[in-house]
Amino acid sequence: NYNAWYLQSDIALLFIEDGFDFSSPTVKKISMANSQPNTGSSVTIAGWGEQENEKTAKVLQYASYTVPDQTSCKRIYNRRGYYILPGMLCTGDDLMIAHSAIGDSGGPVFRDHGQGSFTLFGLVSWGVEKDVGAYDYDMNTDVAYYKRWALSIMLQESYKQYRVELFAEINTKWMLWRSGTDTFRYQVTTSPVKLADLLK
Repeated sequence: NYNAWYLQSDIALLFIEDGFDFSSPTVKKISMANSQPNTGSSVTIAGWGEQENEKTAKVLQYASYTVPDQTSCKRIYNRRGYYILPGMLCTGDDLMIAHSAIGDSGGPVFRDHGQGSFTLFGLVSWGVEKDVGAYDYDMNTDVAYYKRWALSIMLQESYKQYRVELFAEINTKWMLWRSGTDTFRYQVTTSPVKLADLLK
């Protein structure tokens, strides 16, 4: 039910065929949150997005900030014509010394409890720059909201039906995207093309 206009349901699951090596010091498990983080509590964001010089980071960046009152955040953004819908999580404090940026999308909003224990509260989704005054909060996908959906797929034995294939047609400028029984064919181009034209 992804809505590209409002960026609602901005979440996806990737199935890794060979799994992960959890003996590696750089690979850790993380638990999906059961509820949103409390107002005023601290969370951490991480990613390789743009820095102040507008260049993509070469070293993983991270920052910690607080969680604002969700009702207040929704009211502030609605006044400016931005809609905070169910499944979205607002983060960031009034100072906004650090925040997510272009290229951070999909990155984690989490809490480190120590001793290798982590909780995933959100996934970086969208934001607006200098358009809502002092309250340029970050908007994230609320993991707790989608946890039931994620588990319903992960626990299915037939999850392989969600396998996605992406490949190019030889000697053409077309790509095919396949998921289950659905197939989409689209053109690779450097000029603007209407999506409706590509799906004809």
